[in-house]
Amino acid sequence: MLGSAGLRWSAWFRKLRFGREVGPFGGVRVMRPTCKPFGMIWSKTRKALKALLADSVRGRVDYHKTRYGPGFSYLQTRAWVTWDGEEIATMKTPVWLQRQYELVREDGMGYSGAADRLRSAGVLSSDDFETAAEAYLGSSIDECLASDDQIVRAMAMFDRRLGKRRLLALQDKGDSGLVLAFYLLRMEAEGLMVFDQA
Repeated sequence: MLGSAGLRWSAWFRKLRFGREVGPFGGVRVMRPTCKPFGMIWSKTRKALKALLADSVRGRVDYHKTRYGPGFSYLQTRAWVTWDGEEIATMKTPVWLQRQYELVREDGMGYSGAADRLRSAGVLSSDDFETAAEAYLGSSIDECLASDDQIVRAMAMFDRRLGKRRLLALQDKGDSGLVLAFYLLRMEAEGLMVFDQA
């Protein structure tokens, strides 16, 4: 049988499970984890992403996400994009965390500053990919193309809502990295390749 403290703790866990942040003895706030345990499950996200693919890239592009290790090991995750079965982009959380720690230790910057620097350098985690996928699915094509997130802009390059005329107009936009790579693949798939490949 539970005593009064045990009943308070069990009630606290029930409240925590349903989203309240009041501690068992009042006043104590619980820190939320950075991951979203109740977000869209990956199989549904993947299905929705593939439904938005243009006809020219459907069957050639695929999105993947996996977790290594038992239990709630959200740090050991990896996301990647393939083109004709070959990996063209990868986002590994352990590598991202290691580089973030090195930047904090060596340069003395904060964790958020290090995270911003890594993202601008193109080093991404699988959490970045998942967040971008959810943002992409909930946005119009105009919002996706104007997004600050390079993963959202890159996913928009394969979108069926992006027509050939508008795709050609993006030629002078000046994107680089992941966005440019996805753009070139889409241009090739559409038969609109206007760049010289050396």
